[in-house]
Order: sequence, then C-alpha cells, then structure tokens
Amino acid sequence: MLNICADANGFTRKVNEELRRIWEDSTGYDPTIPRKMKDIDAKIANIRKAVENGMPDDEWGYSRMRELMAERETLCTQVKVDGEAPQIDAKTAFAYRAQAEKIMRAGTNAEKKGLIRSCVDKMTIAPDTLNVEIQYKVPEAIGAYSGSGGALRQLAPIVLATWLVRRYRLSKNGRHGLLR
Repeated sequence: MLNICADANGFTRKVNEELRRIWEDSTGYDPTIPRKMKDIDAKIANIRKAVENGMPDDEWGYSRMRELMAERETLCTQVKVDGEAPQIDAKTAFAYRAQAEKIMRAGTNAEKKGLIRSCVDKMTIAPDTLNVEIQYKVPEAIGAYSGSGGALRQLAPIVLATWLVRRYRLSKNGRHGLLR
C-alpha cells in the first residue's frame, strides 16, 4: 500500500480521473461534444463542396446535410455545465507519504502496527491451499488531508481496486510468492 502512495503523482492522476468521471456522470457533461461537433461541421463542409463541384446525387447530399444539421442542433441543446470537476493535488499525497515514512522509520512498534492496521482491511488465509489474500484499504488519514470532503477516501478503492488486493501462496518450506 505504501508503494502505491509513494507514486503521489500517479495516484493523484488516477484519483482525479475518477473524480472527473463521477462528476461527468452526475452532471451529464459529455467531453466528446466539441469533437463531435467539429466532425459534423467537417462532414457538412465536405458535402457542400461536393455539391458545388457537381455531385451527381444532389438529393442525397441535401438529405444527409439536413440529418447532420439536426444532429448538430441536438448536440448544441445538450446540458451545458458550469465549472469543472473537483480535483486534488499531489501535495496531499506527498504529505501522507512523508508522515507514513516517518512513522515506519522512527515510530514505536505500536505506531507502526497502527499504520499498517490502518492500511489492511481484511486478511484471509485458506489453510488447505496455503493461499493468503490481503485486502488493503485507504487509511482515514488520507481523507482527512485531502480537503476533498472525503471524496478521496470514497474513490480510492474504486480507482485502486486492482492494487488493493494481494494474493500470496505460502509454501511448506517457509517461502512464499505473490500470486498473479
């Protein structure tokens, strides 16, 4: 978990991407509209140019142009959103990382255990297969430092879902490896 938090810029980027996606879903904002309108305008311009150059099927050209104009009008009337998606900064991630490293380097055993406990959600051991699954969680402290109204604490499990679970297989000789 600490390695995930160590890449503060990558972590911040992933969380901000998820914040943007949730914001777009909740506001109805479609970031592809400007590109779609530009594509439609280019198609209309191509049809007009073809008609001017003597396109043999004028009726199809005019019909297609009307369809494209109606599609463009529909895009123009879609929800317009003021403001931007909420974002967090890398400073938050760096602050948590620095605090965690300080505890792991110079803290008491109780503080170290507390930090590790704050990162581990659940541990499951299957004695018959010697498989261990560790499910991590985002520590409460990250949400407290984020200044994002707890959004980081809620979104991190979604963004980091593949990184928050680790599976190990214990061997009988005491060596174990990460299962992929």
